[in-house]
Amino acid sequence: MEMKNPTIHRMTRRAAAHDYSRPGLYHVTLHVADGMGQPLGRVVGDIDKPDGHPEAPHTALTPIGQMVEHELLTAIRAHYVMVRIDTYVIMPEHVHVLLDVTDRLLSHSGKATHLGQVIAGFKKGCNRRYWEMTGQAETARPVQNCANDCGGQNSANDCGGQTAAHTPAPMPAGSPAAAPVPGTPPAAAPVPGTPPAAPVP
Repeated sequence: MEMKNPTIHRMTRRAAAHDYSRPGLYHVTLHVADGMGQPLGRVVGDIDKPDGHPEAPHTALTPIGQMVEHELLTAIRAHYVMVRIDTYVIMPEHVHVLLDVTDRLLSHSGKATHLGQVIAGFKKGCNRRYWEMTGQAETARPVQNCANDCGGQNSANDCGGQTAAHTPAPMPAGSPAAAPVPGTPPAAAPVPGTPPAAPVP
């Protein structure tokens, strides 16, 4: 049986011998940078209500959380047609997503790539949208190393090297809206009193 070369990466939480360019179902968790608090939303609802009930606990997304969700459901699939979102849930300071990679990962140019680069691109897009929404320059804060398992082999946050404390990395994908992970609150309604998210081009 032919042995595949392992994906070259810096993140210690990945399996050293696994080839992350191969098809498969991947559970990815992305966390906002330290010091950002809970920019994606807040948990609301009645803890005594069962899952599926309109008043059950769920994450009410902020405009930033809505932006991350939009990027998750559009950006990745636009660049990697072989990647689709199976399920996802957005929490106040982190995102869980199941990515279904249906074929060997290739870039638009046909160059072989791996899951770390897919996530890095997604994070880069989220960072760019975050700076646009907040009116800050991308160089406004010093770049910090990313301790999150969010892929890539670049320096700054593994997201293309151009951001500092990265915002919730929006899940890359362009598939139809994914169902929430069973047993977790849905991420949907905006927080009352917050301005609508900036229009996405």
